[in-house]
Amino acid sequence: MYRTIDCNDVVYVPFGMGKLAEYSIFHSAQDLLRDMDLVLGQMGWGQLQAGGPGGWLWSCDVSRHDPKHKVLMAQQKLGGVPAARGRNYSLAKFVLSRPASELETVDPSGERTVTALRSGNYGLAAERLIHFMMGKLAGVRVSWTFRPAEGETELRHLVLLQDQGKYMMFWLEDGNRRALAYASDEPRRFMGRALPACLVHEDLKRLRNGIDLLLDDIDNTEPVLSQPGQFAELRTDYEELRAALVHET
Repeated sequence: MYRTIDCNDVVYVPFGMGKLAEYSIFHSAQDLLRDMDLVLGQMGWGQLQAGGPGGWLWSCDVSRHDPKHKVLMAQQKLGGVPAARGRNYSLAKFVLSRPASELETVDPSGERTVTALRSGNYGLAAERLIHFMMGKLAGVRVSWTFRPAEGETELRHLVLLQDQGKYMMFWLEDGNRRALAYASDEPRRFMGRALPACLVHEDLKRLRNGIDLLLDDIDNTEPVLSQPGQFAELRTDYEELRAALVHET
């Protein structure tokens, strides 16, 4: 990340499919190129750090946790790198940008377990997602509690289902009664428009990547959900679908 700021109140703005700190955004090519000689010169000093001859322009502490994951997500969301080159290994650790509030799992025999998540067991969500990818679970639901306004709460749910080596992935939003399913193939182009392909997955690599993109910034999922052809909005009764996919405590 370019530049640093001596302030705890950082403003984030949309950029690509994600968000960047406002101080990292350049509003013209001239602004970006103005210090290019100094930037390139500093790269010859070895490890970039704060301070140094001429004053360093780089912040090196933006990815102190899970740096490999953050780089892979940034490549896709901010740099436009294709998923084939910028995605995680299927069984890599899942990284949730904010703790979930509830976890539901279904084992291969159909036994269902619903767990309220709180400090001390937040890690269960990432662990059970790995178990799903390994084929040890037939279903996983991870839910988050949002507060859109003072005194209001709503839930949003990531639901994964498995059936004899085939998979589906859903995103449900209780607030606006919206249900979407993740396409199993890259969008198909027709007359200049991107259209969602089949919704039943056989390729776990693509499924894994869709999960990672959503979990990377669970408070800012719309840029991911609104990608042309990636998610299909389901035209069905929301309450009926939710009852089939979400079983709360």
